[in-house]
Amino acid sequence: IRSGQKIESEGDLVLLGDLAPGAEIEAKGNVFVLGNAQGMIHAGIDGDKKSVIVALQMNVSFLKIADEIAKSPEDSSGMYPEIAYLDDGGNFVVEEIKSTEAYSKYLSQKIPEKSSKGFKKLFRF
Repeated sequence: IRSGQKIESEGDLVLLGDLAPGAEIEAKGNVFVLGNAQGMIHAGIDGDKKSVIVALQMNVSFLKIADEIAKSPEDSSGMYPEIAYLDDGGNFVVEEIKSTEAYSKYLSQKIPEKSSKGFKKLFRF
């Protein structure tokens, strides 16, 4: 999305591409940017504090979830996708997805050999 453009959504919003500086996204639900997010993102515009913002590269000028607003994190490495959400105290949390509990749980699970064979048979490897 180019600078000066604004996209609004009645639900969740998935952007396949980059959000340029000066561009804006607003959604009643969650926002997922599969690219470099450099503009302004507002999730949960109807006050949903459970909404999240996820971006492959979180370089936004401002993040807003419900009525809470935060400036972009300065320590963003850009090495991993990041997720922004409000904790139980209403504070903004921005963290790399690789360090979240859900990602750790995913890594600790092993795919059974039986599933792997079925997958190979389905796609004829």
